[in-house]
Amino acid sequence: PMALIAGSGAAAKRGIIIKDGEAIQGAKDIEIILLDKTGTITSGKPVVSETNLKLDDLLAVAAVENYSTHPLAAAIAEYAASQSKNPLPAAEQVVETAGKGISGAVNGSTYFLGRPPADNPDYTRLMETGATVIAIWKNDVPAGFIAVSDTIKPEAEKVVALLKKSGITPVMVTGDQNITARAVA
Repeated sequence: PMALIAGSGAAAKRGIIIKDGEAIQGAKDIEIILLDKTGTITSGKPVVSETNLKLDDLLAVAAVENYSTHPLAAAIAEYAASQSKNPLPAAEQVVETAGKGISGAVNGSTYFLGRPPADNPDYTRLMETGATVIAIWKNDVPAGFIAVSDTIKPEAEKVVALLKKSGITPVMVTGDQNITARAVA
């Protein structure tokens, strides 16, 4: 019991909360661990790394993204704000569909932000670097893309190696495209 108390206290100081002694006892039986990509393997602070959008379209996209709770939305809004001193335009009729994308109307145009087509070599090139690529359509016509990158935590590789050495299989969980996931993995 004393070892469990001391171990739980030491873990808590490192931000690890252990429910009870039974959880520690059961840890020896873990064979697979799921690791969320964003914020666990990566820093969780994504930034826009590349875009080919015109400034007006970038500001419109950021206005639509302001309605989203997706982690990448804040990176896009922050980047747009850094590119222009003008305030974001107003977005209307914003609809977000989990796993599909977000759409909205800005200045009489309809914007849709979502997964890029799989057959675009420019998008593939960016995803192979670990970036998440968001394709943009304006009035149902491709308007460009925004690539968002998140740095891998320096200790991630060491932790994954230690897990494997301990006989635990780490599995990364992400909503990203396969190509991006493989690049990060």
